[in-house]
Amino acid sequence: MSTSTSDLAGALWSIGLYLLIVAAIVGVVVLIARWRRSTTVLIDSALAISAVWVALFVIATPFAIAQTLTGGTVWVDDLPVSVPWNEGVACGSTRVSDATTYLECASVGEVNASIVGLPFGTRALLATGQFIGALLIATPAAAIGVICFQLLRGAAFARVTSRTLLVTAIVILVGGIAGDLATGVGRGLAALEVFPSSADPDATGAVATYNLTVQMWPFGAALALAALAAVFRYGARLERDTAGLV
Repeated sequence: MSTSTSDLAGALWSIGLYLLIVAAIVGVVVLIARWRRSTTVLIDSALAISAVWVALFVIATPFAIAQTLTGGTVWVDDLPVSVPWNEGVACGSTRVSDATTYLECASVGEVNASIVGLPFGTRALLATGQFIGALLIATPAAAIGVICFQLLRGAAFARVTSRTLLVTAIVILVGGIAGDLATGVGRGLAALEVFPSSADPDATGAVATYNLTVQMWPFGAALALAALAAVFRYGARLERDTAGLV
């Protein structure tokens, strides 16, 4: 959840409303669990929230992708464009100030833009990035739901749990890399459609660029999930050995 506005009170209200909705969902689940005299309130709450999480992904993602693929106008965040600042703080210029702290050099590296008439290939790349980004948010929720469901069944170390964690690790590792690249290439192509290239800059000095990033968090998250899957497999093996001794 993010918001961008010049009104601080409005931004705080938007974030607060989002948190209130999440708190209301948790509160309803806890009240239902207490009414049923459940002894697994925490697990029930986690299962309900994960189910809502995945449901929002299933409902909202197709609309967002359809808008990107078929809409006449596409809103692109963080469009990679190199735009020089005004002459007063242009990089490479000489500027002296008596102030202790002052801006010596500045340039714009990204802009948010509404673009009409993007080619389908560029739209497809942007939509792919959107889908992978949503999948990376929904997959952990699905894994939490599976773990909670198995706990409620009394089968915490069921084989499906370790397999789910391993699949989640693979999805996060592959999706984290592929999503960044698809979004980065899509934004670069979109920038080249509406801004000049470095080979043919215009009078404003604005130049379209590619900004490709591969983040490290998917590697760490995938490693942690894979280790957790190994722990669950080990637990399942101990459970079978213990059952054989009884």
